[in-house]
Formats: sequence, structure tokens, C-alpha cells
Amino acid sequence: SANNGTCNPDGCVCTEEYAPVCGSNNQTYSNRCALRCDQNCNQGLQEAHQGRCESETTDKSTQNEVCNPDGCI
Repeated sequence: SANNGTCNPDGCVCTEEYAPVCGSNNQTYSNRCALRCDQNCNQGLQEAHQGRCESETTDKSTQNEVCNPDGCI
């Protein structure tokens, strides 16, 4: 089925480990796995460096994200 340009990161399961990484989109992710999940939606995304972004646009590590064995909501 076509996804009509929307992203569906189903099957992407991450731990709740907090080991922040900064993405090339200047967003802080709670861990490398969370960044890799977002790469499903943003194929140009790369890891810029470990640690929080210095002047980030959005902090993905603090967004309302509920993680469970079925993935993040």
C-alpha cells in the first residue's frame, strides 16, 4: 500500500536509555536508536555528534513519546 508521503516508523523499537545525540537537522535525540528511527522519515538525516545539540530547533528527547515493546507512539 502506498504511504502517500507520510512516514510510518512501525517496527522501530528503542530503549529508554538516555544517551543524547545531535542530528544533522539540529535536533537532539534521546539516543542513537531514536535518531535512526527518525531516519525512516528523513533519509538525509545523519548523526552530527554525541551529546545535545548546542542551539537546537526542537528537542526530540523531551517530546511526548510513549515507548513500549510495540514501538513509540
